[in-house]
Amino acid sequence: MPPKPPKSAAALVAAFALASPAQSDGRRGSYLAPAGYCTGASVEVMICLHNYARHEAGLPLFRSPLRLTRAARAKDADVVRCGFSHTACGHAFEHRINQAGYRWTRVGENLAFGSGSLGRPYTIFSSWMRSPEHRVNILSPGFRDLGIAVRLGSFSGYSNASVWVAEFGSH
Repeated sequence: MPPKPPKSAAALVAAFALASPAQSDGRRGSYLAPAGYCTGASVEVMICLHNYARHEAGLPLFRSPLRLTRAARAKDADVVRCGFSHTACGHAFEHRINQAGYRWTRVGENLAFGSGSLGRPYTIFSSWMRSPEHRVNILSPGFRDLGIAVRLGSFSGYSNASVWVAEFGSH
């Protein structure tokens, strides 16, 4: 029997985008909001962190349309049920976005999970910003909309996991 993974762990996968490649502003700052700047429920904090980074990069803040948020929630359920993948449950990456009725010309997605303190918004967001593939989605001037979801519970052998989905889009 393989050894059980440590109680505090995080895993990330590469970001995914459809349409022309996303471009960021090229600056290499961390764009992480100061401690205490973003408050509220986990999803509100994550949206605030995204918008703080975009503001610091001189980009428009994200809108959070309900359809993209519904798509993120549905994708989060798929990831928890079927595994950590952009094609969870055998669905194409954009399946849940289309199913939610979000009309798009460009879409992207960031996924992450962590247990304990490694699943908190600041930690996940910081990891995304250190990853070139995730960062480009966050700082792409081509994306205007953001849907965020988090699901708490058991996942991948961890009882206190947070599974995060960020769906990016533009009309």
